[in-house]
Amino acid sequence: VRCIVACILRRSMLNFTNRQAILLTDSIFNRQAVVPGILEAVLVAGSDLAEFQGVANLREACVGKRRYKDVTDAVVLEHERQVSENGGYLNLFAPSLLMPVYLKGDMKIDDPFPRSSKVLWIRFVRGGDGKRCTEAVLVQPDGSVQGPESELHMEVRDSWPHSKVTKDEFVACVLSSPLLGESLRRIGSSFVTAPVE
Repeated sequence: VRCIVACILRRSMLNFTNRQAILLTDSIFNRQAVVPGILEAVLVAGSDLAEFQGVANLREACVGKRRYKDVTDAVVLEHERQVSENGGYLNLFAPSLLMPVYLKGDMKIDDPFPRSSKVLWIRFVRGGDGKRCTEAVLVQPDGSVQGPESELHMEVRDSWPHSKVTKDEFVACVLSSPLLGESLRRIGSSFVTAPVE
């Protein structure tokens, strides 16, 4: 379904990034209209992935004691970049990147804790079921995020009620969406040929 919607948008000359096309598709065809998204991202010194229960707990515990840096904007931009390079795979820091992601070089984050281990706490909405999740990702002292344990699972994949639609539902969803319905009407009207005399 995501590929079909992306093709319709491209044929209609609507400028959408891969991530935007995926989110539009999920908002139209998902039964709960839930799309994945990053809510908050915070970088804190340390190496304990279970030190805090979540981002709110981290902020309370660090008041006046430890420094942390809000890096939400940079993580959202990195997610956009990774979805473009991974061919629409929504998970952040996926092993399919086959390379480490660096804070300074890739994410454009000035490292507030150079030459020490850091933990990147990310609070996000999971696509498919809308569950709010918080995960901690270990950042190496050189500023790299690597390894399969770093992958952030941002969507429920291959789950029947969330990710499957019947033919009738597909047609109903396309026609009820003004953006897709009108785009298909325009594409269809451009193929009308003049009668042969």
